[in-house]
Amino acid sequence: MNNLHQKLALASPRSVLFLALSLGLYSQAYAQSNTVGSIYGSGKAGATISVESMDTGQKREVSVDDKGRYRVNSLPAGRYRVFDSGASGDVDRVVTVSPGVGTELNLDASQEMETIQVTASAAANPVDVTSVELVNVVRAEMVNKLPVARDISSTALLTPGTVQGDSTFGNLASFGGASVAENVYYINGFNVTNIRNGIQFTQIPYEAVESTTIKNGGYGAEFGRSTGGVIDITTKHGTNTWEFGGNAYWQPRQLRESSPNVYFPDGRIYIYNKDDEASDLYYNAYASGALVKDKLFIYALYQGNEVEARNYSNGSVSPSKRTDPLGLFKLDWFITDRHRFELTALTDKRKTEYTAYKTNGYSTEITGKTGTGSTTRGGENYIGKYTANLTDDFSLSASYGYGKYSQADAATGADCPYVIDARGGTTQNLGCWVSSTAPSSENADTRKASRVDLEWHLGDHSLRAGLDNETILTVNEVNLSGGIGWRYIDVVPGAVLQNGAAVPDGVTQAVRTRVRIEGGSFKSKNTAQYIEDNWQVTDNLLAYIGVRNETFDNRNDQGKSFIKADRQIAPRLGLSWDVNGDSSAKVYGTLGRYHLPIPTNINYRVAGSLTDLANWYVFDPASSRIDPVTGVPTNLGPQIGGTYAYADGVAPDPRTVSAQNIRPMYQDELTLGYQQMLTDTWSLGVRGTHRRLKSLIEDTCQSAGIARWAEDNGYTNFSPDSLPPCILLNPGFDSTIYLDINNDGNLTKHTIPAHYFGLPRAKRNYNSVEFALEKAYADNWYLQASYTWSRSYGNTEGFVRTDNGQVDAGNTTSFDRPGLMDGSYGLLPNDHPHLLKAHGFRDLNEEWRLGFNWWSQAGRPLNCFGVYPEDGSDPEAAGYGAASFYCGGRLQPRGSRGRIGWAHNLDLGLQYTPKWADERLTFSADVFNVFNWHKVLERQETAETDDRTPNPSYMLPLTYQAPRMVRFSVRYEFSL
Repeated sequence: MNNLHQKLALASPRSVLFLALSLGLYSQAYAQSNTVGSIYGSGKAGATISVESMDTGQKREVSVDDKGRYRVNSLPAGRYRVFDSGASGDVDRVVTVSPGVGTELNLDASQEMETIQVTASAAANPVDVTSVELVNVVRAEMVNKLPVARDISSTALLTPGTVQGDSTFGNLASFGGASVAENVYYINGFNVTNIRNGIQFTQIPYEAVESTTIKNGGYGAEFGRSTGGVIDITTKHGTNTWEFGGNAYWQPRQLRESSPNVYFPDGRIYIYNKDDEASDLYYNAYASGALVKDKLFIYALYQGNEVEARNYSNGSVSPSKRTDPLGLFKLDWFITDRHRFELTALTDKRKTEYTAYKTNGYSTEITGKTGTGSTTRGGENYIGKYTANLTDDFSLSASYGYGKYSQADAATGADCPYVIDARGGTTQNLGCWVSSTAPSSENADTRKASRVDLEWHLGDHSLRAGLDNETILTVNEVNLSGGIGWRYIDVVPGAVLQNGAAVPDGVTQAVRTRVRIEGGSFKSKNTAQYIEDNWQVTDNLLAYIGVRNETFDNRNDQGKSFIKADRQIAPRLGLSWDVNGDSSAKVYGTLGRYHLPIPTNINYRVAGSLTDLANWYVFDPASSRIDPVTGVPTNLGPQIGGTYAYADGVAPDPRTVSAQNIRPMYQDELTLGYQQMLTDTWSLGVRGTHRRLKSLIEDTCQSAGIARWAEDNGYTNFSPDSLPPCILLNPGFDSTIYLDINNDGNLTKHTIPAHYFGLPRAKRNYNSVEFALEKAYADNWYLQASYTWSRSYGNTEGFVRTDNGQVDAGNTTSFDRPGLMDGSYGLLPNDHPHLLKAHGFRDLNEEWRLGFNWWSQAGRPLNCFGVYPEDGSDPEAAGYGAASFYCGGRLQPRGSRGRIGWAHNLDLGLQYTPKWADERLTFSADVFNVFNWHKVLERQETAETDDRTPNPSYMLPLTYQAPRMVRFSVRYEFSL
């Protein structure tokens, strides 16, 4: 296969080496926009450098400056032919530009130079002395050669240091110890992160992806709204050659193993896995080409799919199927060689329909049909972008995007009450309900965003500046199914319930009812401005200086701001030192501050109207009955205590729900690294990272501290009942809040010292050392391997919680009460101290290729969650049930119950590209988790029930690694 070989002829081996290394499927990025690339290097002063796109015919010319340097900026990804009027002989160089990557090409007129043709299919990260960042660009061409799931998160997990997040949050990656909700995702420069809770983003059909740029920290001021990582996706585009193709990927259920069942010590089933089934079929068709040669290009892709799953539990199963197509359309209009307009339109609307059945306990025996339902996620996205290279040294880009992400669920049985039987240590669905909630079909998140970026090269300085604005509208209206929820529970006589009532003597079972209604439309506005300078201080030293300013404005359903954080200044600094002066080794480092936007989940959870009422009743199995249709109890016993109001349905005054001096979540980060070429094909990198969380937004649900402050300051008329149920603040900091201090209906502003709340400051520290070894594609094989040692510790994971599965970003149980924070400092859920990865491929001959992907990681820390002691200093913390670090009344600090064991995974793939099909046809077979390892990834960490009885499922497995499965694929491509 000739396209897998390098054909290089050049008098200067060093120049050839770094040219080739710059062209790889993995590349180190220059600090620039990720949607375009550049070509730069040295040449004869005064010479003219001409660059012509081999894909679209566009031409650009620049002059070499008086120091012998040149740079061609804002180049769309693709192949370029480079001509140099100052070199001797007939020079014709072909290079490949990747998005976000500066491709180095040194043109020394004193050397005899022949034609260079570089068609390498893989190369190492170059030692890029013109960048202070560490960035990986993973091209789709690489993913095609590896046994890897075809999605963005799996691509990100190929890079060193990234860790698979908890399955509760879906298939997401954790970067640098941050929670999975703290990443930011872009498609062609447009932010597609779902800001509701940070754990969703627009899903692009992977066949339409050209490359994925992954920044695991240390990024410049151009990027923000992330304390984790940056994942920037660039789509494919049309060229002057008409190209067509189709492919299909099939994972049959017959070749998918199942995870083992989980059993209680007495032999009863806790989790039923052995009969679960899943199958996936994706098929794609695409076309691309020039509507007008050298001017107007299109790329269009359609993806069909059939995704089916069947997961059994105690007494129920809900087979699901998704068939909604996905698609992408890309239009590129080169108005002139220096002016370009792009339009991207894509849909990722995914409607999954399911049917709920009743089963005979833990079995596949279906005993009846409950109903049907559906979940709809994703939607339509439109992105327009204009780029103008006004001069050789000055360029401008402007973009506008619209994206909608549906959050709609629907189900039959929405009139049936939500009923759960939680007696005996297990949970079972009762009645005719299908979905626990009845959300509005209008629930969605809509983003409108605009952005302008400027770039100016002035002598030794490369300046960039820009601004962006986005408005997000979140619609969230939700009731419980049937308007009420019922939960059968075991209780202990004398135990105190959340409403403060004691369980009567002789009562061992009860029923809790709950009415929960929330809803509204909420708007948020985020703005940012940045300026940065890459300053070539000396020939060997590059300095980076940047600053970013951000504003976050979250509003309630009346359009009034309840959090507005202005002037969030984020400085960024960096250095790159060319150690030997020949680009063979560099020392680099960055220091910066990074802010995270305020999730809109907070808007409706804290600032919206919410009714949440609970009651408890005696349930006597001897005299009470359960309706066989609805599951609702009949002949209930007496009520235990009064109604407990989590929220009373009255929207709070927006001034009262948040501290007026609140700051968004932000962290500081320091990176130091070293890179060196070991040989012409081997490179080694070492990087150390330190991250420290400086501030966190969380809600606290307590009034006693404010009441003590009022009493200490002589406000004798103050009533704690005037406070909202929960208040947003920065834990551990003084909080300026509005209070009805005299109980007369007038709000006045007061600063409450931090010690009155009794909360510690939010702490999260992450330290890591990362070693990466890579071999460029040569001698028919390619390899990348890495080892990361890390330590993540503190008292908060971040916006979401892995250890209890909470997805309420900024609204978890952490910091709700002082008692819940006792023992909270320790090793955090994303602490995996040892992580090893390796992937690569070998061409066995001209038709067969073998690829692999392997990882091995240490398990995360384990906890013991129980009910806060009744005689503790914060008795109201007991009302949260088993949510504290006390077990059996004894404090057991975070991470003190050992670790989940190591997990390992090996995937293998075999590809066949027959010569008789002119290399246009490829067959593949991939086996994931070849040895069908069943390593535990999660365990039950709740040791007690809410009534303080031992939880029989404590420390039992909750999730295993994905079992062995097989994927078959076929691809066919041709051009005209």
